[in-house]
Amino acid sequence: MYVAGVLGEISHARQIALKNLVAHRERNIKTSMMYAMSLSFIIMINVFSFIQLQSFEYYLRQSRGSSFVIFGTQKTALSLDGNILRYNDFLAFNNLLENNSDIRSYVEDSGWCTAPMDRLVNDFNSKISNQGRVFMIEDAKVIAISPNYFQVAEPTFFSIYHEWAWLSKLYSKQLNLLEELYTAYGTQTALLPASYKNKLYISTNIDNTSVDPSVPNPVTIHTSLLKYTTRMDVQPYTKSHHLLPSYMLNNGAGLRMGRYQGNKQNVVVSLPEYLTLTNGIINSIEDVPISKIVVRLKSNLSSDEVDTIAKMLSGIIGRDGVQGRVFNLNDRLRQIETIVDTINFFFMALTVVGMTLCFFSLLASMIANIAEQTKDIAILRSLGVSQLDIVLIFVLEAFILVVASSFLGSIAGYLVAWTISSQRALITQVPVSSYFPFDTALLIIFLALLFGILSAAFPAKFYAGKYIAKLLRL
Repeated sequence: MYVAGVLGEISHARQIALKNLVAHRERNIKTSMMYAMSLSFIIMINVFSFIQLQSFEYYLRQSRGSSFVIFGTQKTALSLDGNILRYNDFLAFNNLLENNSDIRSYVEDSGWCTAPMDRLVNDFNSKISNQGRVFMIEDAKVIAISPNYFQVAEPTFFSIYHEWAWLSKLYSKQLNLLEELYTAYGTQTALLPASYKNKLYISTNIDNTSVDPSVPNPVTIHTSLLKYTTRMDVQPYTKSHHLLPSYMLNNGAGLRMGRYQGNKQNVVVSLPEYLTLTNGIINSIEDVPISKIVVRLKSNLSSDEVDTIAKMLSGIIGRDGVQGRVFNLNDRLRQIETIVDTINFFFMALTVVGMTLCFFSLLASMIANIAEQTKDIAILRSLGVSQLDIVLIFVLEAFILVVASSFLGSIAGYLVAWTISSQRALITQVPVSSYFPFDTALLIIFLALLFGILSAAFPAKFYAGKYIAKLLRL
């Protein structure tokens, strides 16, 4: 009976509190808007910051090609940039990966990628156009990669935009698209970024045209050396090489290939075709400018084991003139985790400050609401309603107001942040991870309960404690 009586009193208090919310709606709307807008901004920045950090992690994986990569740091006779693994550097790292028993047991495979062809020597240019040279792209970055590159690199980012039907007539499905490049027919083909479809007007079966899409329009790679190069004894020349596109890619780990990216995108050819396009500038395999070695580690390794491998590979740097740089994603992830912890602490502190500032608005609103209802309080008192029940009515009103506005503000902030991140992902081709700050949400609920009690309990207690006759004269 006692429990039923308590529940009945709470039910009546809830009904009166809801009626009070309706009666004070004009003032409550202003207070709730302040809470909602403040919290929506805090949640939006919190969610957007976390998604940006996640996007940065994806960017690191995509731009490097894998979570474990060995980069070059030297400038050679066939490189304008200081990011090349010299032949001796490449052999030293590759020998350690394949022959060192302590490392080999943790490594599944490794692949390599060359530097762009237009960065070999001064006065060497490479362009790509359609066969009639009507549409020309002057900043194409022609590279060669190993046949197993896409098996080694991060598979999350590999995405084929289009594959032409003529390939199925020549190749067995047992070959992957890079192994096809290293066949007799494949040396006359290339992998293009999806954005070249419109730039070079390459027909596909996606188009609604009368052109037969089973065989694409050939593309032409134009190479030229403007001046005589004495150290390589190569005379100035201009040549054109006709290639058939075999695939178009939306994305590829460690490569600049996209549907929306416009500048400096990679065109992938086989290593023999790469050497052919350089027309004698590269005379031997020792001169091939390798920019990085992409390493695929076994999936069940712990962070400590990965760090140990990185230290062992870094240990040969400086020995016998070996140079390079080992990229270990774990190092960056630890930095990101530290940043996330700092951001979470900052936003939780900002939430406390925002809720506290809004508390004063809620306090002023509740004092005004209670002061307007002194006669209602007197009537309830005369009907036998206790002071505690009257306090409970106004506490419920404040709590419902704060929780509802906090919930709406949090959802609005999350949706805005997710929408902005999704629009950005369409351009960058970086997937959006879902995230909601539940720890901040729990803090908001706790503060809503606390501030609801503080803002309503003391004013309600003050008026409920007065004599009924005095309340009627107020």
